[in-house]
Amino acid sequence: MDKYMTTKMFDPVKLYVRHRNKEYGVIEGSFVLSHWTLHFYSKSKKDSTDLEETYNSISRVNKIPKGSLLYVEIEFKSLKIWAFSVPESMAMDLSNALSSYITLRDPVTKSITNNCRAFEFILPFDSKEDGWLVYNQRKDIERMFLPLEKDKLMWTICEANKDWKLCSSYPRLLVLPSKFDMNLLNEAANYRDEGRFPALSWIHPKNYATITRCSQPLPGRLGNKRCETDEALIKAIFQANPSVNLSENKILDARPFSNAIANRAKGAGYENSELYCNVSIEFLDIENIHQMRESLEKLRKLCYSCSPTETAWFSKLESTSWYSHVSAVLKGAIKLATFVDQGRSSVLHCSHGWDRTAQISAIAQLLLDPHYRTLVGFQQLIEKEWISFGHKSQDRGAHLIVLDSNPSPSLKEEESPIFLQFIDCVYQLIHQFPTEFGFTEDLLRTVIEHFYSCQFGTFLVNSEQEQHLLHLRQKTVSLWTYVNHPSNFNRFQNPFFRFAKHFGPNGSTFLHASSTLDQMVFWSELYNGPERIRSERKMAKIVQAMWEANDQIEKLKMENEALKREIKQVK
Repeated sequence: MDKYMTTKMFDPVKLYVRHRNKEYGVIEGSFVLSHWTLHFYSKSKKDSTDLEETYNSISRVNKIPKGSLLYVEIEFKSLKIWAFSVPESMAMDLSNALSSYITLRDPVTKSITNNCRAFEFILPFDSKEDGWLVYNQRKDIERMFLPLEKDKLMWTICEANKDWKLCSSYPRLLVLPSKFDMNLLNEAANYRDEGRFPALSWIHPKNYATITRCSQPLPGRLGNKRCETDEALIKAIFQANPSVNLSENKILDARPFSNAIANRAKGAGYENSELYCNVSIEFLDIENIHQMRESLEKLRKLCYSCSPTETAWFSKLESTSWYSHVSAVLKGAIKLATFVDQGRSSVLHCSHGWDRTAQISAIAQLLLDPHYRTLVGFQQLIEKEWISFGHKSQDRGAHLIVLDSNPSPSLKEEESPIFLQFIDCVYQLIHQFPTEFGFTEDLLRTVIEHFYSCQFGTFLVNSEQEQHLLHLRQKTVSLWTYVNHPSNFNRFQNPFFRFAKHFGPNGSTFLHASSTLDQMVFWSELYNGPERIRSERKMAKIVQAMWEANDQIEKLKMENEALKREIKQVK
């Protein structure tokens, strides 16, 4: 295939936009296929709907001949859908073009570097701030340590993984108990799935309780294989918390107990409480990646086919189990945050420690730490818990699957909406606490869109090590460069945000969230396909108007103060 594919335009094309009642409005325009992206340009003066998506973000394409027309539905992983029709005269040409363009640009290597837009994407504006610098792991650790008394701090920054020799999916810097013998880290890594031994994620600034994350242990098929080094590491983690007795701390396993038992067949499983300070081990009953993939697919089909005016809408929504899963993730995160707020350190894991563990740890930190509820702090949280600690973004996002005419069946099984589900959980929290988050729903939708778009380098690969090997910081643009640009920043900021600058009088700014199903809010703007387009623009205009009103209020306040000073001088 040539390096660049020529641009093809199909005109006229009718785009069908579904409204909230699922009735269709029609917008006439042009459909354009270019090398990396597909576009729709509206001809309507009333509805100037111009759309752009990347091929990597496509989930599937349905081509349906009906009489003299070809109906095309393009479904995107971000839950958008383009539905349009073309006359018979251009149907065959369009069908062939879609097959040609939605394919790997480099089918030989199947490398992400040659098969996505990120390595050629240039922002349409100059940016003074580099989004790759938003998160600095050492500075984030120092921020957590700052309010702590040094003589009580029993944690240290360890550089043993600086070349990723201990664990390829972990960050370079790790925070570990200072009492633990760092010479034994290899042994500790060998006892945990994928070498992901327990390491610090967050420490409470008042009670010193911690969140540490890892993967499941490897006790063998009979469950009787011990690792005294692993036991010593977890004991040191609990000893670093002076708030409670050792046995009052927790080990949280995000899986259902039956799943943990099933992993015994692979030599994995869960901890024996008697060997780990007699702490209680709690299972959070969150299903695996395959269940989440199937659930979202049911939700997608429901939203594309069923009218919310139907009396059976809520029962059909319930049958997808999507919000039962969202509720379960929130429940687990609330439990973790509650334990830590009470002064109990918690070691958290699932199977590999990069899916459910990332969800629960990140949401718990949102509930506990007001810094991560700011616009920039939220970006840092994503960088820490999802990028640095090795969520498999490329595999879970199926970045190359739809482009590959012969994808590996095992790779297809890796796809799962784990990150999207996390963002939905954050959406639920924003609805419960509308003044406690410094960012808007618009930011969440933008993050989801570009998790799948492969336009930015942020979510392109599976680990920090892969990011380093592919030189993504030098060769691609960070999503945060786009988000933090002055032209976008106000759009993503919540004008009603009330930042808790200091931890409260009882040592807590803990948000007491609810995970019950009756509190779950259906995210219509995300899941209802094309109607998102208008609602996103409407919300952006509302937020911009709010900021302009706030600016006007501040200006009036300053003028008022100036008048007071003048009156005082006259008197």
